Amino acid sequence: MLDYIILIGCLLFTIFVHEIGHLVAAIICKVRVDTLSIGFGKILLQKKIKGIRFALSVILLGGYVTLAGETSKEKGGFLAQPYRNKLFILLAGVLVNFIVAAVCYQINYGNILLGLRIDLQLLSYI
Repeated sequence: MLDYIILIGCLLFTIFVHEIGHLVAAIICKVRVDTLSIGFGKILLQKKIKGIRFALSVILLGGYVTLAGETSKEKGGFLAQPYRNKLFILLAGVLVNFIVAAVCYQINYGNILLGLRIDLQLLSYI
């Protein structure tokens, strides 16, 4: 049972960090963030902090960030941004996941490349 709790905790942490990447990138690009939700569907808990609604939703299989101007080209919105800003916002979640993975490799193996090599060797046995 504890294994499942740890698995769910790690999944929620990964989703949260990924979505924070999008949120921070949007803030850097001066795009208003409306919502950051962990999970989909009906909202269970929510809190508004500095104009951003942080939510925990019922289906914990992902998350999302909603930005101003996602569906129309309003001034300062996502669609009105130059392509480099849009790309930065879209890729920021993945970039943060890579950074978290690198930190985990460094903590667990003392060396990022050594950890990658060990994991790739383990995968070859599967």
